[in-house]
Amino acid sequence: MLLALCAASHAQQKPEQLAQQSSDAWLGLVDSGKYAESWQEASALFKSHVTKEQWQSALHATRDPLGKMLSRKLKSATYKTTLPGAPDGEYVVVQYESSFEHKQSTVETITRCSTKMGNGESPATSSSNMLAVQLESKRILSMRKVFDFDSPDGQYVADAAVLCCFDHRISAAVRQFLKKQAVERADMIVVAGGAKTLASPRNDFEQAFILEQVRMSIRLHQTQRVMVMSHSDCATYGGLAHFKGDQAAEAEHHRSELLRAGELLTANFPGIAVEPYFVKFDGIGK
Repeated sequence: MLLALCAASHAQQKPEQLAQQSSDAWLGLVDSGKYAESWQEASALFKSHVTKEQWQSALHATRDPLGKMLSRKLKSATYKTTLPGAPDGEYVVVQYESSFEHKQSTVETITRCSTKMGNGESPATSSSNMLAVQLESKRILSMRKVFDFDSPDGQYVADAAVLCCFDHRISAAVRQFLKKQAVERADMIVVAGGAKTLASPRNDFEQAFILEQVRMSIRLHQTQRVMVMSHSDCATYGGLAHFKGDQAAEAEHHRSELLRAGELLTANFPGIAVEPYFVKFDGIGK
């Protein structure tokens, strides 16, 4: 959660101390849902980029889901004279390690700045207010939802990792086949050539990349099954024309390619079930 803030200062205190105090107060506004008031504390620079309505909408979308604030501990307070996307001046970047009802751990970053930059005054002696929502929050504010859908957001165990070609002609058939095979949660590895990237890759990097994708599927989603596919008239093999239109010769070549890909996967990931499939335009063979 990245925010930026500045507040009135007192000459007897260090800039870092003032920054923490003003940040604490400003976060209190946000925690209590006083989003309009938090915007009101912003600088003219910030307000020129973000309207009150945009700010409130952004916080409703990003802060509300976090729920009640459970704990907040100061991580650091760093004095700076330059910041990305902001004019040179005097800033204190304050970071907190925070925990919320629905977010166990996150880092909140707030930037306090002097409002009289250029007058020779330091943050400790000049009035200050909120500067700007930086990088991450700017991205949030610049995005608008263009499509609504509901999707489970919990962790899952993959039914299979599926390596196949990105050829559009086979995509619908592959989806239907996976559904028939009761593969609802698939880690899709979709690349030009599909099984060819393992059996006869263009270079070592290509093969290593695919093996790493399978490794990540196993590690992150406990995959126990890998489905490896190639298809007829695949351009990475030169298409059916490469086999002079002989479909039987093409199928035999793909059979050997699929077996080679399967052997490589079994050697790298013992215990994983590997299933080779050849996709034609009238059906899928194993």
